[in-house]
Amino acid sequence: MYSKLSPNPTCSLSATICSSSERHTTQIRQPPLGINHQASTMGSDASEGLPSLRPGVLVEVHGLESENGRLMNGKRGTIKQHFAEKGRFEVELGSGKLASLRPENLRRVEVKSRWAQASEAGETAADPAEASLPFKPGQRVEVVGLESESGKQMNGKSGIVTRYLKDKCRFQVELGLANLGSLRAENLKEAAPKAEASPSPSAPATVRSPAVGQPSADAAAASVSAPGDDWPEGLAFKAGHCVEVFGLDSELGRELNGEKGIVVSYDKAKDRIGVRVGDEVKNIRCANLKKVDFSFAAAEAGDAEAPEAEAPEPRSRSRSRSRGSS
Repeated sequence: MYSKLSPNPTCSLSATICSSSERHTTQIRQPPLGINHQASTMGSDASEGLPSLRPGVLVEVHGLESENGRLMNGKRGTIKQHFAEKGRFEVELGSGKLASLRPENLRRVEVKSRWAQASEAGETAADPAEASLPFKPGQRVEVVGLESESGKQMNGKSGIVTRYLKDKCRFQVELGLANLGSLRAENLKEAAPKAEASPSPSAPATVRSPAVGQPSADAAAASVSAPGDDWPEGLAFKAGHCVEVFGLDSELGRELNGEKGIVVSYDKAKDRIGVRVGDEVKNIRCANLKKVDFSFAAAEAGDAEAPEAEAPEPRSRSRSRSRGSS
């Protein structure tokens, strides 16, 4: 009788215990509704709803409105980790600073290979196309082959390449004091290192007497060495050198610290080096300059257009004489 109802009572009891144990285990493993369930859901939504934002992705900060936040807009960095409970991403910016930002203040930047590495390091990557350009910043060139009326007067002049204008496919060339030319590559050739631009003998110099107590314009001009002139011996910088400004303490000077430019002139009377920074020439002491190497990308201070090539005015080097002298 007993054997019919329970042929194997031990197995039956064991099965009951196993079944009970399984149900008990299942109940324990089910997460209770509340904080744990909410956190799990948030992590799932973050990974599924933001597939483009994940650790290792290069991003750009935008849309921050606080005073400190606005300073970060436009900066790029790499996502280090995702805080699901805060709904934020930790981003390492180029300076090494870590910032915790919402996903709506980040946008993915599509870059390739070394461009991504340079952006993460906070550096400016040089355009690969620069390697194929015939002239480099700081290189001395000579103008040739211009056929316009004003252009013919520039043929034979030498100057220093300061930047490459990508939108015009032209080179900006420093031809003298405050005189810029925007020229095609076919109108330039490499010049000798110490080529001199002598004034045209057919152009007579107009000499004016200076006012009493005032130095003549010619005397002042004679103290300034332009790109085509021989520079003083022993001077640390030469025309065409790439330099960086540092150590200026004045309010305006501090804005120049860290700027890079091309040496274009030397004022012997003031003992100042003329450095073209962007579209302006700044006169700076040698002690506040250091020589550096940089590309066209670093030389460009913006996208401002350079003026078209114009004929430079001849600079007289004759010493003025008083009208009263015989």
